[in-house]
Amino acid sequence: MLAGLVATFMMLGLVAGLSAGAANADSVPARYQNTVPTSVSIKVADTVKKGNAVRIGVRVQAAGNGNPDSGHVTIRVARVNGGYRYLDVKGYDGGTVYFTTTKLPQVGKYSVRARFDRSTKSKYMDGNNVATFKVVR
Repeated sequence: MLAGLVATFMMLGLVAGLSAGAANADSVPARYQNTVPTSVSIKVADTVKKGNAVRIGVRVQAAGNGNPDSGHVTIRVARVNGGYRYLDVKGYDGGTVYFTTTKLPQVGKYSVRARFDRSTKSKYMDGNNVATFKVVR
């Protein structure tokens, strides 16, 4: 009888251990979160005429077979010597995301900073990059 009681308690412990493992099945990918590096590519014209807007394309890629398919991209455009700033955020669901700035008022060198922020529970890492272009007369 004692052996039967011990066996029953052991089975209860085993069942509790299995159910705890099943409850944590959703968190198994958590060990892989933020482990796949990403690269952010910026497409922008080398020169833009003063008074025109510029179209900027941002693409996020990862090593291996997959690419991030969710998150958001933030771009910041600024004139290097001051006088112009532009900020925009768009959702990212793969492919290339395009941004169009306001009209560029001054001649000079401008920088574009793009940042990818992954969605929650994503296996991909955040990423960023910088590119430059010139505004000419």
